[in-house]
This record gives sequence, C-alpha cells and structure tokens, in this order.
Amino acid sequence: MKLIDSLIYHPLKVNRELLPFYVFYSQIKPSDQFKSEVNFYLDNLEFDTNNLKESNLIKNISSYGSQVQTDYFNDNEANFIAPFLKEINVANPVLIFGFSALNNFSSVNNSFFNIQHQEQMLELIQTESFRNALISTNRQNELILIFISDYMDDIYYNMKSVKDYEPGVKLFYNNVGVLGSATTNGWEKSIPMTLIDAKLNIWEIKIVLKEGGVKFRTNESWTTNWGGETFPKGECIYFGDNIEVKEAGYYHIRLDLLKKNYQFIPIEND
Repeated sequence: MKLIDSLIYHPLKVNRELLPFYVFYSQIKPSDQFKSEVNFYLDNLEFDTNNLKESNLIKNISSYGSQVQTDYFNDNEANFIAPFLKEINVANPVLIFGFSALNNFSSVNNSFFNIQHQEQMLELIQTESFRNALISTNRQNELILIFISDYMDDIYYNMKSVKDYEPGVKLFYNNVGVLGSATTNGWEKSIPMTLIDAKLNIWEIKIVLKEGGVKFRTNESWTTNWGGETFPKGECIYFGDNIEVKEAGYYHIRLDLLKKNYQFIPIEND
C-alpha cells in the first residue's frame, strides 16, 4: 500500500528504472499470499464425538476452515489496473507478491524494461484515470487487510483454545534458515540454522555477515518468513521488513520462535 501511495502522490520521485516493476506489482492481490492448509488437516482429523469440549473445539476450527474455503477474496476482488497495462501492451515481468518486493526489488532484472517502457509508465501514472485506479486498488487492499485481520483473530482464538485444551501442544518447524544481502548466499538460498531447544523452539547460528538485510524463513519458501524493525535485537515479525545489519562482523544469531524475538550477538573470538 505504501508503494501504491508513492505512485499516487509522488510519481516523479519514484526510481525510473524500477517504475514499471512498481506498476505491475501494484496489481498483484495481497490475498494471493493468504492461504491455509486447515481443510486438508480437517478432512483427516479424528476426534472423540462424545467429548463435548473436544467437539466444540473442532467445530470452531471447522468454522474457520469453511470461511477460508469460500475464497471470498478471489471471488470478489476487482483488478482496476490490469486493463490499463493491457492497453499499453507492455510485457508482464511476472512478479510474486512479497518475494519480488524484497530489498526494494533487488531480485528483478532491470534490463527487462527499456527507456521507452519507463517513459510509458511515467506518462501513464500521471493520468487522472490511472491515478483513480490506483486509489481504488488501495481502498480494496485496505478492505482485504480488514478481512485478513478478522481471520487472524479467529486463528489466535483457535490457537489459544487448542493450547488450553492441550497445554503441551506447540507449532514445530522442520527447518529454519537465514538469508539476505548481508549473507554470502544473498537472497537466493537460506543458510540453515540449528534447533537448540525443540520445546522452546529456539534456533541459533554463528555466521559472518556484511552490512545489508536479512530475514528468516522455513522450507526455502517465502510462505513462512520473519523479519524485524530493529538491530541487533528485536521482535520477530511474521512477514516483517528486512532486518538491517548495520555493522559487518561475526555473529551468533539466536531466534526464539516461541517468544517471537531475535538477537544478533557479536563474537569477538571463537
């Protein structure tokens, strides 16, 4: 939404080379990233129908699963921007919501669009009709975020209900890695972290970092990832911003996925 705001209110200040990517990215539905596997697990779930507390818990989770299955977003979203892009007949760079925007679109191929394309986009975003399309898109995104927020409230309520019913239950990740421009692998491949405490869900790694951004993710996928707003320690935020490493060095990183925090501890000698 901030990106679209920049196109609406500060079109002449937008990076010219990245402008076409910004425009194409602005048409991607944020809800494309909002998927759930809850119905798969519900179909294979066994429970005691004679246990009232257990039955009510399953009923609440099933209700959430029904909401997800209706796929409200895809059925009701309109794409206000696509008709304009189709009309100017410029090739689509095929961008992925969340991933393509990482580190200010550092993964895109800047040679995909030429100067003529850049001029076309600059002319387009300054028209009143396209500006209105951007405004409509942002209002729609605000509505989507409200619905997602409601879904998240249901998720947290069900998680608490499960925890109250079975205090020993926990969310477990098979693997967690760190990646980013501050690492030797860049944004292409995660560097595996070590599970130090399975019960507390604590992961650690000793690693050499340069100045740049880093994030944490599982299964080499952006479906589940965490960032943060502060360095060298802070709150671990689901789908958060890049954690900006401000000083190059050798670090001991500790990631606590139970308490949702992280810490980058400088190592002098090891």
